[in-house]
Amino acid sequence: MTGDRGIDIEAPLRGAGTRHHGGRSARHEAIETAPVVHRPSLARNIPVTDLLDADGVEKVDDMAMRIIEEVGVEFRHEPSLEIWRRAGADVDGERVRAPRDMLMELVAKALQINKGVYVT
Repeated sequence: MTGDRGIDIEAPLRGAGTRHHGGRSARHEAIETAPVVHRPSLARNIPVTDLLDADGVEKVDDMAMRIIEEVGVEFRHEPSLEIWRRAGADVDGERVRAPRDMLMELVAKALQINKGVYVT
């Protein structure tokens, strides 16, 4: 069909969708055929140092336990507060205080459940 000036107005519609400029399959093909580039690993030239000796680690641990026992930790999640209540912690509003022996028992249970594997 032609318009008044002899222009084929249906030409853009013919063959619509038949031109392939890439699309999903082209992207997948490019990914599958892309060369694998192996970069050299970084070499650590700084020696590993201990920031604290055993006594320093013990002091940090003791202070952390004192903070949890005396100051407490704030939890703003009611289900978490309920878990602490059931575990026997002192829950005052959103503030939770727990004795260190209770904390150590909970850590031991968690390690036992995870079979001693520290999960990050």
